[in-house]
Amino acid sequence: LLGVGPGNNDDTLLSAVASALHTSSAPITGQLSAAVEKNPAVWLNTSQPLCKAFIVTDDDIR
Repeated sequence: LLGVGPGNNDDTLLSAVASALHTSSAPITGQLSAAVEKNPAVWLNTSQPLCKAFIVTDDDIR
């Protein structure tokens, strides 16, 4: 996982993903907008953790 947004560090990334997993039953996808790369403070999807988009496969789980 790669973090995005202001103040991004490993602790922030872990906290954001853990919080998203525990507080919502919605799919966790990360930030899908390509615009987040240009100006992350403006283009954030607040319902997703502050990380680049990712996909978890069955192989990742195994």
